[in-house]
Amino acid sequence: MKKSLQEIIDFLKANDLLIDQKNISSSQFIYDIQLDSRLVRDNNLFLVFLGYATHGKLFIKDAIKNGAKCILAEEFIEVDDKAGFIRVRNIAEASAKLCQWFQGDPMKGKVSIGVTGTNGKTSTSYLIQYLIKKSNKKCGLLGSLFYDNGITSVEADRTTPDLITFYKKLAEMDHNKCDYFVMEVSSHALDQGRIGCHQFDYGILTNLTEEHLDYHDNMESYYKAKKKLFAKHMLMQGQCFINTRNNYGLRLSKEATCLTNTISELDVVYDLSGMKFEYKNMPFHIPMIGQYNFENCFQAIQVCESIGIPLIELSKNLTEFPGVPGRMQAVSNKIGAGIYIDYAHTGDALDNALSCLKKLPHNQLKVIFGCGGNRDPLKRKTMAKAAKKWADEIIITSDNPRMEDPEKILEDIEKYLDSVTYQKYIDRTTAIHTAISGLCKEDILIIAGKGHENYQEINGEKIPFSDLEVVNDALNRVQQQTI
Repeated sequence: MKKSLQEIIDFLKANDLLIDQKNISSSQFIYDIQLDSRLVRDNNLFLVFLGYATHGKLFIKDAIKNGAKCILAEEFIEVDDKAGFIRVRNIAEASAKLCQWFQGDPMKGKVSIGVTGTNGKTSTSYLIQYLIKKSNKKCGLLGSLFYDNGITSVEADRTTPDLITFYKKLAEMDHNKCDYFVMEVSSHALDQGRIGCHQFDYGILTNLTEEHLDYHDNMESYYKAKKKLFAKHMLMQGQCFINTRNNYGLRLSKEATCLTNTISELDVVYDLSGMKFEYKNMPFHIPMIGQYNFENCFQAIQVCESIGIPLIELSKNLTEFPGVPGRMQAVSNKIGAGIYIDYAHTGDALDNALSCLKKLPHNQLKVIFGCGGNRDPLKRKTMAKAAKKWADEIIITSDNPRMEDPEKILEDIEKYLDSVTYQKYIDRTTAIHTAISGLCKEDILIIAGKGHENYQEINGEKIPFSDLEVVNDALNRVQQQTI
């Protein structure tokens, strides 16, 4: 893709976004747009945003040094004569429209599905992509696990990519002839305008509970951020699928202007093999456990039914569903215990996970969990209360302490574990090995918090770490000791 600076000026004028320009060479071509000065290369346009932690104008010199030929900002900024300057009326709106136009309005006319919510985004979006692909249609995905352009996938560095990456990934999907794409839309992305001007055919709210209050300050702000998907980013004929089994979902179902679908009240039977239910006289047997997974599955079924996939096909393919990495992921073992790795990292998510495991036949229910550093500290209370309510044995350990002292995080959790016995290990590997070595037949162990993640973030550094790898190593050691 390339556009001349004159074309860019004309586009901004046509959209009533241009305020001023300086030192513009109309024949200069722009080959890429960047938000990060470190990614700028020759003949790039650099967008200047006020970020969450710092201001983009601090990196203008770096951007020009790396080859930026033009700077676009909302406020007037003196820049080096080596680069042009464009001032716009609204940097967020201008950047969104510009990036969409620059990439050729990718995926226009294709079916797009946005999934938001506190918990369940990854499972629901993964299920939808799986079902669409099983019906022999090409479907891209942007989410916590990976970014899939329909042919290749790369590991995701965040749930919803930045604005530049978002439109580039849509352009890749378009080029690869995807007819569908599904994505997780985080509250941060909605608040920061990371999905630009995109309009969805289908929008899903999985649930809304306390999370990210370090960023949003309060639940009302958090709700309003989520609501933007349905208020600003839905096509006129778009459909909403809203879980009304919580108060915020019920509220959104009344406030949303799109056609709204809710979760049907069905008789669901849960056992060790998963869940069974009937929907429109079609039997479903899905190898996933827990009411929250029923809700994720049902919303996926509703969307896929709406895009034309027959229920008989959905039923057959869900019976063979391999599961979602790090989402109540069962680990096979010779102990005869149930071992699960799950991403539950909020009080509500851990409560849901433990309560569903408690209903399964078991001897002792055991949990390993911690809380991330530099995040909402309220989770230390709510996760501790969930563990205390449901688990027979509790081990607390480090999650991603980030820049916080891991000992201090565990001390905060301990305040809410009064009157129960628990173990504490700062080292997560030690915690997992200890739990595995103490497992007996018919025990259930859940290792919560990190799920699919392949790192542990400590003092600003991401150190390779996988719960699954550590569990399997611990199981091998136990097996060797019994030989």
